[in-house]
Amino acid sequence: MNSQVRGGKRAPTFLGVGPPKCATTWLDSVLRKHPDVFLPKDQKEVFFFDKFYDRGEQWYEDLFTGTEQYHAAGEISTSYILKSETLQRIHSYNPDLKIIIIFRNPVDRMISNYRMFVENGRTVLPFEEAIYDQEVILEYSRYAQLLSQVLEYFPPDQVLVGIYEEIFESPEHMKEFLQSLLGFMGVDSTNYDTYIETKRVRTTQGAPRSLWLVKKAKYVRSRLNRMDMEWLVRILRKVGIKRELFLKQAPPPAISTEFRAKLLVDFEADIRAVETFLSRPVPRWR
Repeated sequence: MNSQVRGGKRAPTFLGVGPPKCATTWLDSVLRKHPDVFLPKDQKEVFFFDKFYDRGEQWYEDLFTGTEQYHAAGEISTSYILKSETLQRIHSYNPDLKIIIIFRNPVDRMISNYRMFVENGRTVLPFEEAIYDQEVILEYSRYAQLLSQVLEYFPPDQVLVGIYEEIFESPEHMKEFLQSLLGFMGVDSTNYDTYIETKRVRTTQGAPRSLWLVKKAKYVRSRLNRMDMEWLVRILRKVGIKRELFLKQAPPPAISTEFRAKLLVDFEADIRAVETFLSRPVPRWR
């Protein structure tokens, strides 16, 4: 069995490291359906290696207790890819981990990330201003830098990169990606058709009804997380309290053709970095 054990407990064998708005919710949903894959119950993003590192390895490993019968165990946290310090912590914890990344057209990824920032009350600026005011929106699309950081700590044969637009091009492309992913993880892929999710998971995106309410909700959520009460946060999310109480529908941001073209030129080096890693072009991004 493809097992990693630390301190007598099952440690993760894989991590999905992001970036955000690149089908990580879909990936989490699909992997949970596989009988030989374990992810922490009702918890997509653990954020141990960055936000909650002070909780210690024991807290983290407790999330994977009793998983010895699984061929693969892991978690998906979209912020892990952003900082070299986080990736160094991951490598120090387990240098043999398999790293999973899904990249998306860098401009489309930013648009979706921007909409999430609007929804969470983190910006009220138009897109063309917000991406420079909230630089992290831009940083998550700097794929050359992100990929370089990952490869500084993990060799290419421990890193799998998927392309969002190719995965969702058709059910056949999706199945092909999942077969490749499961093989990479050391998991049987012969019956993957029985649990495959052939539609992407669409997360709600809108605009806040009240910035004051959203900020109060974020404060409460942060306090609950710090008090080890993520279970309550997950329940509130499941019942749709955010959608019903805090959000209203909002159209996608208006972006001029000229500004989009300018961004794609700016991202040319990032696109080439992904193509170099894959040893092939990604025509859907051009």
